[in-house]
Amino acid sequence: MSVNARFYLIGGVQQQTRTYTMSDLPRGIIRCRSDVCKGGGVRLEDIFSSMLTRMVRSKQEEDTDIIRCEGHEDMGNHNTRACHVTVVEIRTQIKYKELETDKS
Repeated sequence: MSVNARFYLIGGVQQQTRTYTMSDLPRGIIRCRSDVCKGGGVRLEDIFSSMLTRMVRSKQEEDTDIIRCEGHEDMGNHNTRACHVTVVEIRTQIKYKELETDKS
């Protein structure tokens, strides 16, 4: 099995595109771009793990997820709101190897 995964930071001029293979999938966190976000970002390892597991179980070859920042912004008076400044779109393609029995 090989994996081709891309993610995009959506919005503004900071949009980025990167392509990965199974051996070099990112394991860290994309930090939130908001200066007022607390505890934010997108945890790539968790997303790729659940996405790949779901795809393999259902034998999907392509899938796309859109994930928003997990943090919050302080609004004063002990109020907070969800931070959605950083949005990541992950497009994943899996190429499965053919089994010998599938070739006949």
